[in-house]
Amino acid sequence: MMNRSTIIISTCFYLMLLFGCKDAQQNSTNTVTDNKGPTSQPVSKEVQKYRAIENEATEKQRQAIIDKKASEKELISNKAKTEEDYKKLKVIYKNKEETLIMRENAIKNASNFIAYDATEIEYLMNIMIDKEESDAFKLSVINNLDLFNYYSIIFQKRKDYYLRLLRIALENTLDKDLYTKIIEKLSVSHDPFAQQELIRNLRSENYEVLSAVEMMNILKKNMRPEYYPPVHQLMLRTKNKDVKANAISMLSKYAPSRTYIVKFMSDKEEDLKVRLACLKHLAEEDKASFYMLTRSVVMDESENVKMREACLKYIGNFKNSEIVAFDKLREDMELLSLNEQHKTLAQLSKKILEKF
Repeated sequence: MMNRSTIIISTCFYLMLLFGCKDAQQNSTNTVTDNKGPTSQPVSKEVQKYRAIENEATEKQRQAIIDKKASEKELISNKAKTEEDYKKLKVIYKNKEETLIMRENAIKNASNFIAYDATEIEYLMNIMIDKEESDAFKLSVINNLDLFNYYSIIFQKRKDYYLRLLRIALENTLDKDLYTKIIEKLSVSHDPFAQQELIRNLRSENYEVLSAVEMMNILKKNMRPEYYPPVHQLMLRTKNKDVKANAISMLSKYAPSRTYIVKFMSDKEEDLKVRLACLKHLAEEDKASFYMLTRSVVMDESENVKMREACLKYIGNFKNSEIVAFDKLREDMELLSLNEQHKTLAQLSKKILEKF
């Protein structure tokens, strides 16, 4: 027979089971009403009103952004006319989150104000050393600042400072377009740093950003006597036919190169492009000796026909007084004019004979 304590405990346990089952059944009833799945509670009018207000605010915010962008696009489509326009354009081109084209156009259309604003000119100059700015934007700024060189006294007075910043930018970029633009600009400004940079790169064969030919083309724009020796050494050392041909074209005023140029021109094993560059050099710088130096090429039946033709074309462009002074030229041209194997050589020879 159970004692009183056992009966009480058993009763409590039974009641707990009973109420627990009812709660579970109630929760199930609240969630699932039929086989169609759960039902949602009706939304109160207060909630509906709140959601309507929220949607309206979101739409207004979206429209405000659209209107702002439209206003900015209209603004950058024309030159700034007022100080207020200028102020708005400054906000656009200083915003690093803005698109490149928007920033470019903002600077362009604010230029009539920037040209007379020392603070803004310095701001644009300092973009060259701003590590957070893209190379593409720096390139755009350089192009815009170039225009100020013609009419902004403020820019002209700060030119030396600007060139110093460009030197720093040159050392810190690997972007080909920006590097090329900066080094060309420095070269045109007769900045020795740029020329030394190009010479160092050519000597060490550092073509990480620009090829040797590209660097030599920049050097050509401001060729100076001190650049001849390193270019001469490059001509002798390089195995690259394009580099060698370009070096020859740059050494027209450097007498020590003449012996080697004649040698390369006469060498049948040398690359044709290099040999043609030598011919051009001799035709421009050594007309009086041209036929004496090239006769062995012209009259050699085993020579490259293009070389022979090129020689005759250069001679054909000389003045009559220069042509008649060439020893043995007339006799040689009479012989070549009968050449039936190479009709082009025969025709070129006949044209030269007409000048006698």
